[in-house]
Amino acid sequence: MPHRSNTSRSFLLRCLVFASLLLLIGLPAFNSPTGNDKIAGSNPPSVPAAKPSGPVQIQTAWSADSIRQGDSVILAVVLDIQEGYHINADAGQLLPMEDFKPIPTRVTVTTAPAGMQLDTPRYPQAHMVKVAFARGELMSFAGRAIVYLPMTLNTGNAPGEIRVNLQVQYQACDDRICLFPQRLPLTAVLPIADIGQQPAALDPQLIADFQPAATPVSSGRI
Repeated sequence: MPHRSNTSRSFLLRCLVFASLLLLIGLPAFNSPTGNDKIAGSNPPSVPAAKPSGPVQIQTAWSADSIRQGDSVILAVVLDIQEGYHINADAGQLLPMEDFKPIPTRVTVTTAPAGMQLDTPRYPQAHMVKVAFARGELMSFAGRAIVYLPMTLNTGNAPGEIRVNLQVQYQACDDRICLFPQRLPLTAVLPIADIGQQPAALDPQLIADFQPAATPVSSGRI
């Protein structure tokens, strides 16, 4: 029995010596990585992907703060384009080019409430831009471009709100290259006015450039 006791003490002593040596040579601790830790050979932490924006910022604005049955309202889709960039015009204003096929700007209503009568989108006046990647001049929008979507609520809806889902397509370019086209989903929500409530106009300056069609052309009833 004494021999076994001596053996145990000897083993414990060797373990203590080995542990002391590890501390002296600075063996790193095996802690779980924190947000500030970097693991050699690993990828950087992933972050949620943001909506594509780059040189173009998009927002929507209504011409009124609510809507009633029979009311017409305008939804403005505002594209703010960074200086030094432009986006291609809509398909109706683009000119044919031999060596380049521009992706047009297009605003499409994908879903809207039942009874909502949609009119054709009104695009701003495009301007010619000289670019290095194509012969001829490219019809484009620059600065702030506003696309107007006129619509009328023909049938009554329960109190609440209307929700209009859109897709905005555009391609941004500078004078040397074009970026990949973008197709972004947007949702615009407008309250339905209570009985006896008069909708109030919002930001008339934003709607000032809206030009009604000479003869209304409906793009369909949803």
